Amino acid sequence: MTSKRAADCFVYITLPGEVSATTAGRFVLGATRKGDPFGRFVYGRSYLENPKAVAIDPVELKLTGATYETVQLNGVFGALREMKYDGWLTIESFGFALGELSAAASIWRDLATNPEDIAFEGVKFLKASA
Repeated sequence: MTSKRAADCFVYITLPGEVSATTAGRFVLGATRKGDPFGRFVYGRSYLENPKAVAIDPVELKLTGATYETVQLNGVFGALREMKYDGWLTIESFGFALGELSAAASIWRDLATNPEDIAFEGVKFLKASA
């Protein structure tokens, strides 16, 4: 049996009254044992502590510390799919070696062996999730 490595990304949101995006949580797209797409989302701790935080979806993704899971819509939560974002996308990653910046972004390990892997895997993830 072969297994595919799960693809993950951070989900950003621009909160009401703000001009820049903030990290809301982390989305992981993997597969069940049968190979069906399986999505998992969890809000970040700092986002939950933000008094301006809002739920991405007040029905499917309530503003709690719970981990939300779905196999519907190829493992992508409706709220993430329904955004129908059609603008530019940026894949940005910071390595563990960046000291204070790594700590501020809650990065405790290198996410890939090199920056190119992050870019290529990120594009594959975005295309598979579209």
